[in-house]
Order: sequence, then structure tokens, then C-alpha cells
Amino acid sequence: MERLASPEGTMTIGQLARQAGVGVQTVRYYERRRLLPEAPRRASGYRAFTGGALERLRFIRRAQELGFTLAEIAELLALRLDPHTTAADVKARAGAKIEEIDRKIHDLQHIKRALAHLAGACRGGGASPDDCPLLEALGPLDAAAQRGAADTPHPQESDMPAIDRELDCSLTVRELMQRHPATRAVFERFGVDTCCGSGVSVEEAARRDGLDSAVLCTQLRAAARTR
Repeated sequence: MERLASPEGTMTIGQLARQAGVGVQTVRYYERRRLLPEAPRRASGYRAFTGGALERLRFIRRAQELGFTLAEIAELLALRLDPHTTAADVKARAGAKIEEIDRKIHDLQHIKRALAHLAGACRGGGASPDDCPLLEALGPLDAAAQRGAADTPHPQESDMPAIDRELDCSLTVRELMQRHPATRAVFERFGVDTCCGSGVSVEEAARRDGLDSAVLCTQLRAAARTR
């Protein structure tokens, strides 16, 4: 392990990032998310990170490996620092995550069984794609419409479905989740803090968290269409 460069036992942001196995931008991102306290500066102007910051970074990384979102990790950190926290509080958080993972496993197993059934019914070889059970299960596709899709002009706002006009990223995070609950999973996947971001627009939340708002909004529209 790299030795600490300072006699006070502090590290620069680069040294901290290397010892934690992350990039410097990741450290800065965690600081913006307030998962990592802002470090004081030395007389030289460089920030001085302590071993406590390294421990917290490693905690965040381990929690991510267990499937916790950044919003959930913030809750875990708050619990860890709260003197009134009990083991039951932490166990409850872990139990909720286990239930979520069980639901995902159930869904994935269902998808696996369906794909295995369809793949097993496929003869393979040089058969025509029209005879493929998987493509048949997905539904018919009009070849003429497929050829013309590339030439279809981009719809004007007045021609767009109401849901696309509604998801123009000017809504607040809270409003969007209330209208379309499925979008909560997108915010969590992108690491947008749905609690602190509830009072700001989606675009503002994306900028604050260093995200591409166009990509985020595309994912939100896809989720909102899901029923």
C-alpha cells in the first residue's frame, strides 16, 4: 500500500483515490453527493484527506458491490454516524435490500425460463428468421414500415405523445415520481439523490450530479411508458 506522503498522516486527493482504488473524479463526485466530507486545505492549497476519508470511500465501494444505490448508501452512512442507531435499524435496511434483490432474481428467472423455452423451440441452422419462435413471440414486423423508419422525420413537439411533452425535464424530481412511479428506479440507477433532488427540476438535478440530462430524460421516458 502507498505510504501517506504527509507527516500529519494526510493524503492528497490523488493519493486517496489510488489507495481506495477509484478515480479522482469519483472522489469529487462523492464529495458533491455529500457522501464524503469536504477536506480542509493545507497551507500549500492542496486538500488534506485523512484515513477516515479512506475508510469511508472503502465503505461506499463495498456497499455498492452489495447492490446499494448511492441514496441508500447515504442512509447507511447516516445510520452509522447516528449514536441512536440500533442493530435493528441496520438489519431493517439490509432486509429491504434482500427483498428487492429477491424480486429482481424472480423476474430474471422468469425471463430466463421464457428465453430457454423459445430457444429450445428454435431449429437453428439455415432456417428463415420468419420461422424463429423468439421473433414470432415478439410480434409481427411490417417490413415496409421498417424500411421507412429511417426516413421518418423527427416529430415536432405538437406531434409528440403527451407523455413526451410532459417529460421535458422541467418537472421536479418529486413531481415526476408522483406521476410516473416507475421513474424512481431510473433516478436510483443514475445515482440522483431523489430526496434532495425532489424540489429541483430533473435538468438541475442532472447537472448537480454531473449527469447528461439528455440521457437521463431518455431513460425516464422509457420508464414512464412502462405499465
